[in-house]
Amino acid sequence: MVSPVLYAPRFERRILPVVRRSTVVAVAPPKRPSLGVLFLFLAAAFAGVTYAAARAARDHPGLWVVVAAAAVLAIWLGTLALRALGRG
Repeated sequence: MVSPVLYAPRFERRILPVVRRSTVVAVAPPKRPSLGVLFLFLAAAFAGVTYAAARAARDHPGLWVVVAAAAVLAIWLGTLALRALGRG
């Protein structure tokens, strides 16, 4: 059986230089207040989960993992909300 590589087209070995000029302009990202409100809502929801899990963790020590995870997510979403709202 013959390999398909043998039937590949042959190209010239010369390589022509290509010059491309580009201008990079730094532009501030647009403010997205609706996205900030969404993140703020989600941060508040995770803060509520943190509070509820912390109260339940008194009787069930395994829930402290949920408390920690929900707190981290609430803080992260809170910082995203502040950035999106232009306050951070």
